[in-house]
Amino acid sequence: MVRIAICDDEHKQIQIMTEYLTTLKPRYPDITWDVFRSGDHLLDHYKRTPIDGYFDIIYFDIEMVGTNGIDTAAIIRELDKKALFVYVTNHQEYVLVASDTFMFRYLIKPVAWDKFLSVFEDAYNTLGLRSNTFTYTKEYVNTRLHTEDIIYFERLGRKINIHTIAGMDRIWHQIPKLHEELAPFGFVIPHKSFLVNMKYIHKVSRQLLTLRNATEIPIGDTHIDEVRKAFLDYEFKRVNV
Repeated sequence: MVRIAICDDEHKQIQIMTEYLTTLKPRYPDITWDVFRSGDHLLDHYKRTPIDGYFDIIYFDIEMVGTNGIDTAAIIRELDKKALFVYVTNHQEYVLVASDTFMFRYLIKPVAWDKFLSVFEDAYNTLGLRSNTFTYTKEYVNTRLHTEDIIYFERLGRKINIHTIAGMDRIWHQIPKLHEELAPFGFVIPHKSFLVNMKYIHKVSRQLLTLRNATEIPIGDTHIDEVRKAFLDYEFKRVNV
């Protein structure tokens, strides 16, 4: 899922942007969007939303009543290092100031369809190239996590606990199927009840994995050789990037 925010206090511009996204929806069915009619409204969302609810692409109107788009973006950038910021403005000279918040692109009002499409496709493709994600459904709600934010999965009975940097959630799933999906992103099975992100491994001993947060995870006898090899390969690639 690609989450998009439109932060603008002009009704006409909001209508144009939402119509463009609605046109794109059949081609990009994984996009969703929310509208925020002021910078303060968007900041309130970030204050009460966990990391996995942050947006992927944010369109900021630069000139808004209250907290303007540039100041709003600067505050959000402190919380969210990953979102792509697209500024929408009547005045091209503002763009130089906006660049301090690691702007992705900008659009000049009134936003033409071809310009909007070009910037959207660039942003969508950039997200696909840089962000490996894991999506799951719980109680009819889709949640998307960046794989780099997942520490490990733990099977308890018929459910799986997902331990992330933001906390924990519980889902119905199976460790082998999770491994099939996430092995390309550095996940390894040390024990039939665990799937671990090697990014968070501190030490591998004969019977235990010690994670960077001091969590200890058992290593099954049939998994020790595989775990050691996978971890050594992972570390070699990491230091030789």
